[in-house]
Amino acid sequence: MTLLADNVGGEPIRYADAVVVAADGQIFFTDASTRFGPAGWGGTFEASVLDTIEQSATGRVLVFDPATKAVRVVARGLSFANGIALAADGQALFVAETGRYRIWKIAADARDLDLAAGPSAQARVLLDNLPGYPDNLMRGLDGRLWGGFTKPRSAVVDGMAGKPWLRSVTLRLPRALWPVPPAYGHVFAFTEDGTVVADLQDPAGTYPETPPSPRPPRACTCRACTPRRSAGCRAEHARNTPPGAATSASCSTSSRAPMTPSSSGPSQGHRRTRAASACLSNGIRCRDSLSRAGNARWPSGP
Repeated sequence: MTLLADNVGGEPIRYADAVVVAADGQIFFTDASTRFGPAGWGGTFEASVLDTIEQSATGRVLVFDPATKAVRVVARGLSFANGIALAADGQALFVAETGRYRIWKIAADARDLDLAAGPSAQARVLLDNLPGYPDNLMRGLDGRLWGGFTKPRSAVVDGMAGKPWLRSVTLRLPRALWPVPPAYGHVFAFTEDGTVVADLQDPAGTYPETPPSPRPPRACTCRACTPRRSAGCRAEHARNTPPGAATSASCSTSSRAPMTPSSSGPSQGHRRTRAASACLSNGIRCRDSLSRAGNARWPSGP
């Protein structure tokens, strides 16, 4: 891994967020906030919430030139600069300004624009007053750009817009009291001229996960599973061992778990812990052995 850049003109890049690479190799990326970085404020989520509430608008769009190794500012003055995407011809950038519910279209050759002063000849607001906090952006099929909302808008946060003192107090509240809206799945597609052409919503705010592939059964060859095992252990192995598979009364040294040395020799608890470890190392769970493995803590999964 090679570090390309960690500062711009001596000012640190605190929250590098989204990135897109142009056809000529230039790397455009967002520095979401120069006030709140994940490393110093508890993580990416915490830093994003604090920056959005404070509304200091220190986010920016940067560009790294691989030829010169230089980093320059494309635009500054964004309230949590987030997702970024390139136009099909590479002449413009689309940037999500999460804290102000909008998406900008900025000329890719612009440099050091101050968006806090408003739109200009090289930058304009493409989508404004969105119903949620716009997050990532990416190009799709048929000239579409896709965006997603990390959360819906909050009436509480909107109500603090003209009350900087209230925002300041909110920043000092415990995380459990932050005005974070509930989960709500929402993605949308738009064209490069700002026309919304798709709007997909899921009020549940969840998505199905692909279940892990089942582990194929394996024959048990560990010492823990020979004559002294209990009926429960035998039943467990009967369910997991292929028909006709043989078991062995010994296990290799590599499959044994280390024991804690003791002047009086290993305790019964240590012996059981080793047996349970050997059982796990062969890919088969022996619940009965685990339940008797002293005070050792074991993973619940296979």
